[in-house]
Amino acid sequence: MKKYTQLFLNRRLLKIAFIALILVLYVGFAFVALEQNSGPVDYETFMQIGRAFIEKQPIYGENSFYPMPYVGIFSLFSRLPFITSYFVWVFLPVFIALLISNFSPLILIFAPLFSHFAGGQTAIFGMLGLWGYRKNQHSLWGGIWLSILLLKPQLAIAPLAWAGWSWVKEFRACKKVPKQMIVFLIAAMLIYLPWFIYNSSWLGEWISNPRSLRLRAMAGLVPRLLMYFDLPSITFYAILMIITIIICFWVYRKKAFNLDMVVLLSFILLPIVHDYDLIQIIPLLDNSKRRKIAVISSIPLWFTIFLAYRNDHAWITAALISPFIFWFIWRENNSKMVEIFPPND
Repeated sequence: MKKYTQLFLNRRLLKIAFIALILVLYVGFAFVALEQNSGPVDYETFMQIGRAFIEKQPIYGENSFYPMPYVGIFSLFSRLPFITSYFVWVFLPVFIALLISNFSPLILIFAPLFSHFAGGQTAIFGMLGLWGYRKNQHSLWGGIWLSILLLKPQLAIAPLAWAGWSWVKEFRACKKVPKQMIVFLIAAMLIYLPWFIYNSSWLGEWISNPRSLRLRAMAGLVPRLLMYFDLPSITFYAILMIITIIICFWVYRKKAFNLDMVVLLSFILLPIVHDYDLIQIIPLLDNSKRRKIAVISSIPLWFTIFLAYRNDHAWITAALISPFIFWFIWRENNSKMVEIFPPND
């Protein structure tokens, strides 16, 4: 017994040492920002939006694409001292990713997490909400976790599509409105309703200021490839819709639909999810094999981050991650997985 206890403690200490070693890269990057007394461009943009809100200036202009509840969060962070605001903003998603992954060091070398950290990005609620809903799909708590996703609505599309399909099936079976759906609607109103009371016109202002499709950040492989053909907008969306229907129908016929696959499909097919949004995939990486595959699939993105950061075309490496993980989980779900790695966790 003592031998196994010692082995457990040694493995635990080794894990902590690996985490600390990898975090040196993150902390080093953060201290560069402190030396310059300025965070990444996107972080600074979010703080400017927050200050504009506090000063009652127009919110929705250039590079301002977030719904009002998130603007409220920006305003809170913009009032903090820079060192506190910046460190909490960039390190909180890293800590939550570690927590979700049971403090696996591998998650720190999943390149989208570092990309999110380096840019001071905003997909934390997409990751956190999906993690909570995935664990509570059949309970009332699932409705609350789903509502958290609405803080960044494009990351709510896939989970809500899956939840909606589940609610329809439950209604057809029980002839009652699903309680989880009611909880979700109440929670969503609690998040959004106060902002309509504060400014009844914000929704129109937000919708009238959509973000254009940009090759640099686009994580969806299919729309990204279509962008290279320079198609008229209507043709682009028509082809994308046809491809989406064909792929979804094929996956459905193969009986491979589940929440994980729907989320991964959204990162392959949607043109409005970005490279840093890929941290939403982290809750899906719930065993060591999945995490190893995710890290391997993100190796090309590390080269892009450090060697070709300003090359828009090079960021296709981010768009290759979801298809690779999709393939792996497909094989895993169908019990045809080749043993690439030894069965340890």
